[in-house]
Amino acid sequence: YTLNGCTSTDNATVTVATQPTVSVNNATICAGDSALLIATVNSGGGTYAWTSPPAPAGSNNDSLYVSPNTTTNYTVVYSIGTCSATDSGTVTVNFTPTVTLNDTTICEGGSVPLTAMVDSTGGGFTWSPGTNSGATYNVSPATTTTYQVVYNLGLCSDSTTAIVTVTQAPDVSVNSVTMCEGDSATLTAIGTPQGGTYTWDNNATTQSITVGPATTTNYNVLYNYIVCLVTSGGTVSVSPLPVPSISGNDSLCRGDNLMLTVAPNNENYSWSGPNGFSSNNQTISIPNIAVNQSGYYFATVTTNDNCSATDSIEVVVHFIDAAFDSDVTNGCIPLLVNFNNLTTNSVNCLWDFGNGDSDNNCTGVSSTYTAPGSYDVSLTVVDQYGCTDMITLADYITVDPNPIPDFDLEPETVLPSAPVTNALNNSIGATSYEWFVNGAYSTDVTNPTFIIDFGDDQTANITLYAYSAAGCVDSLTKQVGLVEEVIFFVPNTFTPDGDIANQYFLPVMTSGFDESTYRMTIFNRWGERVFVTEDINVGWDGTNSQNQLCPDGVYTYKIEFLLKDTDERQEHVGLVNLLR
Repeated sequence: YTLNGCTSTDNATVTVATQPTVSVNNATICAGDSALLIATVNSGGGTYAWTSPPAPAGSNNDSLYVSPNTTTNYTVVYSIGTCSATDSGTVTVNFTPTVTLNDTTICEGGSVPLTAMVDSTGGGFTWSPGTNSGATYNVSPATTTTYQVVYNLGLCSDSTTAIVTVTQAPDVSVNSVTMCEGDSATLTAIGTPQGGTYTWDNNATTQSITVGPATTTNYNVLYNYIVCLVTSGGTVSVSPLPVPSISGNDSLCRGDNLMLTVAPNNENYSWSGPNGFSSNNQTISIPNIAVNQSGYYFATVTTNDNCSATDSIEVVVHFIDAAFDSDVTNGCIPLLVNFNNLTTNSVNCLWDFGNGDSDNNCTGVSSTYTAPGSYDVSLTVVDQYGCTDMITLADYITVDPNPIPDFDLEPETVLPSAPVTNALNNSIGATSYEWFVNGAYSTDVTNPTFIIDFGDDQTANITLYAYSAAGCVDSLTKQVGLVEEVIFFVPNTFTPDGDIANQYFLPVMTSGFDESTYRMTIFNRWGERVFVTEDINVGWDGTNSQNQLCPDGVYTYKIEFLLKDTDERQEHVGLVNLLR
């Protein structure tokens, strides 16, 4: 190559390679089989590529296994260097038939048809063992046998086998039962060999059935062992039931005698009842029945066929339990006690209070106890069924005696200037005391001293409440009187000398005494009476009863009178001097 006087030169070599050749064989298969395609070349050392249809990975060899479902062309390219050759092989696929045959089971001595089923008709059959060439083959093997059938359709074929199982002929037996009317019976079928199924004529499908026919009845069963059938039957015989009937005194009071009997006669008997009661007698008796023996008594009658029936009777043991209480059980005379009937369902009652009183009411009863002591109380009750009960509570009521209050007042009358009196307690049976003056509490001292405020009254009430150790109390009231105070003055000297002053010995008395009871007496030193007067206004003039002058000296006076308010006698004695 020259450009502008400049030249460059190069060379190229053309190499001519040998042209390869390749040929692929054809193949014929049945559907589902495989074919081997082989590529044959004239010169080795090249590479293979199967392209149509696309070959799986790794298919770069001179041979190829294929399993097409339909007739298919397969192309291979053989290359050496840059040269290559192409060829194709055809795999022709023929239809492959399918034959099926079912296993079956027959009873010993029986036969069964074996039928080969194919998906494409027109072929031929070959059976083994045997020489049959049809699609159906009737076989009667004595023992379990395997049969093969080959089905040929064109160049393709299929084969299969079926097992004909020969089953031993079964047997079945059913028991017979005798039952009582109204009961149920169980029939059981025993099939041999075991493992079959049962179908009864009442459509039950269990090995055993429980039935309760009203009359004697036959029952049949079909035993199906695999494919073998056999029948048998059993009989249920029905015996009549007895009809028991109980009679007796089913309503009674606690302590009565229970008597029950059951019919019919000449059978077997069994009794049961409360508290584990049992007996095998036709007639039962329970003396002195208790409340806990109430309840249902059952009598079962059993016939000689061992059929039994039961009747029952409810025995009611009525009872009444007497009970009572009261608002008080002890107290003081007079003690009123209200009694409460605690008995349930009592319709008649009789009370004995122990103090000679009684009552026949069931409610609202009471009694008064007027004497000390302990008393038994009894209650007898009757209920609506005529049942009775009695309760006695010993020493239920205790009555304590009351104390006897008594006291003396010293003095019983007092003066306004000294309104004081002492109480001397003479009570019997008391342990404590309370004193009241005109209703107001004063003291609890046994022998108190009272300073009394009379106010405008002339008397005062002093009340003693005496309490026993049991708390019983009685009271006594006495009065203390306020008397008008005697006010008088008695001179100790008088001078009957004839002048105008001090001529008489005369006490000065102003109040508190009864003038009609007044008396004054004068005595000389020898105790001789020299003067006496019952007139408050008459004094002693110093003379004796003969109007003689009495000598000077000391004389004794005695003044007597009754208090105006109480008629209490008063006597005052003193001395007086007579001077002339």
